[in-house]
Amino acid sequence: MGRLLFADVPRLTPAEPDGLRSPGLLGDNDVFATLYVVTEREPASELVEVLRDSLSGHDVLAGVSELPNSCGVSARILGPTSKTVRAALTTAWSAVRLALLGAPLSDLRKG
Repeated sequence: MGRLLFADVPRLTPAEPDGLRSPGLLGDNDVFATLYVVTEREPASELVEVLRDSLSGHDVLAGVSELPNSCGVSARILGPTSKTVRAALTTAWSAVRLALLGAPLSDLRKG
């Protein structure tokens, strides 16, 4: 059996007085996403830069960090709509895929 590499337990509590609109949670944003990249192929610090660069041109709030145990990186993305967050997430995913595999993300739309 494998070993636990990391645990991530976001605690979103809409029933509390400020709900999810608290400045410490979502603020004015309605959509929250996380991208995990679990790999040992590239140094995590390089992948952090790849993700930060790919997310910088989007109308979202984003944070990128290394995962424990040198197993990869994660990115949290907050945005006003699912469309803006999905675009940022897809761009980030494609950039990491290009860095790791030498190939961008293929078109996910059905033809």
